[in-house]
Amino acid sequence: LSIAEASKRFANIQQYFHEFQSGQRAIQEVLESPTDLILCCLTETYQWLKIPLSEISTCIEITVQSDIPIGRGLGSSGSVIYSVVQTILQMHSVTLSQQALIELVTKIENYQHGKSSGIDVATIVSEQMIWRASDATFYPFSPESMPTKAWLIDTGAPQSSTGECVAQVKTYFSNSEIWHKFIHVTEAMRCALETNDVAALLASVAENQTLLSEIGVVPYTVNQYSQTLTQNDSAAKICGAGSVRGNSAGMMIYLGNQPPRIHLADAMAIPLTLNWTQSHL
Repeated sequence: LSIAEASKRFANIQQYFHEFQSGQRAIQEVLESPTDLILCCLTETYQWLKIPLSEISTCIEITVQSDIPIGRGLGSSGSVIYSVVQTILQMHSVTLSQQALIELVTKIENYQHGKSSGIDVATIVSEQMIWRASDATFYPFSPESMPTKAWLIDTGAPQSSTGECVAQVKTYFSNSEIWHKFIHVTEAMRCALETNDVAALLASVAENQTLLSEIGVVPYTVNQYSQTLTQNDSAAKICGAGSVRGNSAGMMIYLGNQPPRIHLADAMAIPLTLNWTQSHL
């Protein structure tokens, strides 16, 4: 794209996003292709640097290579945005604080998801496990160990985007009491990890999956499969936003001492090696 074409395209994206915010457009209609997300990274970062695109005198070629499965609830969009933003900042010898970087990357991710929770971004920037409190504050969180083995199960690409899931849940559950249950079960999960309580951890994971099913982001087939995996010594839940239609929901995390039984067509299980690292937000 030429500078003029890029500027015009980004202006359209901003207009589409404003229309989404006012309820006139669906979030999946804001970005038309993965290239649009890269364009948002470039434009927003250069705006933060206060460098007009018209002053860029060299051709910029961006190649994205990632081992993170796309659209599976593992933070692929946040990772790509972070990588592109950091590359541009390094080109200009600029270093941002973690908080400023989180804010910039989250702003860009909003074009993809509508309203990013910031959880993926904060995790990526801090390079460690984090805890998000009910007041949306992030805290470093590093249990001494994982009390049980873990696997990722790929149930297939969701037919709806994270943004679509967020928008639908907001429509039907924005004022629901169910969020108090989510807060409670998340706190129970944190306590179980801190105390190495396997039984409590499995129970909280299973309850979280039940709540996710109640808000409609777990397709029937995936929910039935997760129930077959949830026994006295194991539990499973979806990792990301899930899906509001279709039969797939991206990655599911399975906890147990034995490998999961794979019953879904084309599903695969990936053993997880979890290493806790220390950092500070």
